[in-house]
Amino acid sequence: MKVSRAVAAVALLAAAAAGADEAHIGMPLPLAAQVESGDRYGHVVGIELAEAGAVVTVSRSVQALAASPPFPLPLSPGEVDAGYLETPSGFVLPAELAKAVQRQSLAVPVVEQVVAWVTRRITLDDLDAGAQDAASVLGRRRGRCSGRANAAVGVLRALGVPARPVHGVLVGDRGARWHRWGEAWLGPLGWVAFDPCLLYTSPSPRDS
Repeated sequence: MKVSRAVAAVALLAAAAAGADEAHIGMPLPLAAQVESGDRYGHVVGIELAEAGAVVTVSRSVQALAASPPFPLPLSPGEVDAGYLETPSGFVLPAELAKAVQRQSLAVPVVEQVVAWVTRRITLDDLDAGAQDAASVLGRRRGRCSGRANAAVGVLRALGVPARPVHGVLVGDRGARWHRWGEAWLGPLGWVAFDPCLLYTSPSPRDS
């Protein structure tokens, strides 16, 4: 299974969630082979071989987000692929959310508001057998991690904020497992990660 270049990001989120400046994560070699080392998402990732597999070391280097760009987000031609603004067929922006963000003048609070709304209003159900596209998940208010990420991505795109789903590995108390979260393009801030399933209602776990 091919995973994205961001495969280490949720492992980084796990370290941030624990409030740690450094985390040491043991994992089997096949899984560790999928993790990209180096400077990733404000963390430095290193991989060392161990008797039982490998140890991934994640050291925090995240700084506070710079000043938020305005909302609506000004996008110059060619700044980001137009596909990151496409919404699926049948997608309808929830009226209460559309009304809420009208009061916002900055893009970062809009992302925070969308992620918080999806976290509260879309029930996480790992056994949900329905379609996981944004329109379906919003319609029945239930979905797996992929569905909740897709819902947030769809809402952000409908609001004019480029967004994309990201696949990777989640490391936590239950071990390592495949997971999906999202990223929003915030102009000068670049791609900023968010995850409704981990209850991050801010686009970065280390933004303050």
